[in-house]
Amino acid sequence: EPRVILPCILMGLSYYAYGAVLTLIADIGQHVGIYKKELLFTCFTLASLAVRLLAGKASDKYGRPPVMLFSSVIIMISMFMIAIAETQTILIAAVCLYGLGQGSVSPTLLAWATDLSEERHKGRALASLYIFMELGIGVGAFATGWIYTSRSNFFLPFVSCSVLAGLAFIILLAKPLFRKG
Repeated sequence: EPRVILPCILMGLSYYAYGAVLTLIADIGQHVGIYKKELLFTCFTLASLAVRLLAGKASDKYGRPPVMLFSSVIIMISMFMIAIAETQTILIAAVCLYGLGQGSVSPTLLAWATDLSEERHKGRALASLYIFMELGIGVGAFATGWIYTSRSNFFLPFVSCSVLAGLAFIILLAKPLFRKG
């Protein structure tokens, strides 16, 4: 659905980090001494769940772009924190922060895609959004896994996530170039 291309692009850029987290978080956890991978996934999930209703209300009140600007900055910061994490405390804090950012993305972009789509194409619009979400996860998992195995460090994979979240931020700032929404 062409009317929702901006939310789709933002979804792909935001969910690239999710693919990286799914692929590498257990390894970086072990690197800093967290051997129970469920701890990091639990922190992420609880933070993500905790913010969803608040983010949905905020996007209704303040608009979709401001909430996405905030979310992209939070993802950018959290991914950089993960990239440089050398202690359990920093990694857990970064994963919680990432959960807040990522938990804000879904309700905001789903609402935005619904706002932008024509009544008769709402299903197509949401399907487009989910396609970009899956592409973001898949490319993020593959690319960051490849970067990690070819370089044997965590910095580059997670910095790439931070850079793409920064790109989402820049795209949002350039929003007037896109369709009204």
